[in-house]
Amino acid sequence: MAGQSEPSTFSASPSIRRQWSLKDVPLAVRLAFDLEKLATAAIGLTAAALAYGTFNWLGLLTRDRAAHRVFTVLGAILATCIAMFVSGLIARMATTQLLEERRIGAGELTQFARERWTTLAGIPLAFGGIALLMLGIESLLAMVGSIPGVGPIIWSSSFLLAFFLSLAAVLTVAIHMLGAFLYPSIVAIRGVGAVGAILEVVALARRKPLFLLLYEAFVAAVGGLMTVLLGGLVWASLNLTMFLGGAIMGEKFDETLAALPGFFRVFLRPFARIIPMTADEMELAWHYDLSGLLLGVSLLVVVVLTLVYPFVFFTSAGSIVYLILKPEGEPAPTERSPIEDL
Repeated sequence: MAGQSEPSTFSASPSIRRQWSLKDVPLAVRLAFDLEKLATAAIGLTAAALAYGTFNWLGLLTRDRAAHRVFTVLGAILATCIAMFVSGLIARMATTQLLEERRIGAGELTQFARERWTTLAGIPLAFGGIALLMLGIESLLAMVGSIPGVGPIIWSSSFLLAFFLSLAAVLTVAIHMLGAFLYPSIVAIRGVGAVGAILEVVALARRKPLFLLLYEAFVAAVGGLMTVLLGGLVWASLNLTMFLGGAIMGEKFDETLAALPGFFRVFLRPFARIIPMTADEMELAWHYDLSGLLLGVSLLVVVVLTLVYPFVFFTSAGSIVYLILKPEGEPAPTERSPIEDL
């Protein structure tokens, strides 16, 4: 029709005006039991795990503790960016079901990913930049304080400034941890940039701090219950598998575990009681290198399967919580601008 504009990628359905409440949070349990969301999360978490493991492994190769820490931090940042991007895709799937009562099409999801990957990946970078800026200024003050003579005087006189910088950093981290599971939903529903999503979480924490804590506690309780139930199934299955392997294979079982590449060991620490990984180097036949690699890949799949449902659940629950806390009458997202992703 003449004069009718094209629908925005982030246009909201009229059902967004529905009154959402705490009783809607358990809907996330059902939303998370969705093969498309679970498969998307599994692929994303595997990519994040491989990114973190690669950097951790490269750090170990340097045989320097300081270099290892640097590589570990870089790997954690990259893994966080990947996880946030995948969480945004899942939030888009969940919000489409919640607001429009339909499943999102592959083309629409691809368009969302293409338009919003910089925003989603930029959220942890923007947050980290804010926190590092505060800590960086404080570190400069401490460096000045190390100068002989006047250094301690300068640092002592600026102690309150350093304290308030630390306080600001701690508050930033606290607000970020409270609202981290809301970021993907804010981007999926509002279409704001990375800084805009962070500012909106800060505004929610300022306007409705008690409600935010209450809803997050309720989500944590429901999610924790589901995680314990499903995680218990994974734990029991893995325990039985390892028990049968050790009972039947004998020494070959221990040798196969000893052949696990160091790349995979960082992911298996939560299962240390089930998987008795030895730190002693053993002389093994050549075929154990292949068996150790295959076992490491299989165990990584088990780790991802343990995490995939909680990941999808908390993202879906974050969408519902944001709909509850979202101010009434908030304007719909406008057309993207060149600086929107900042």
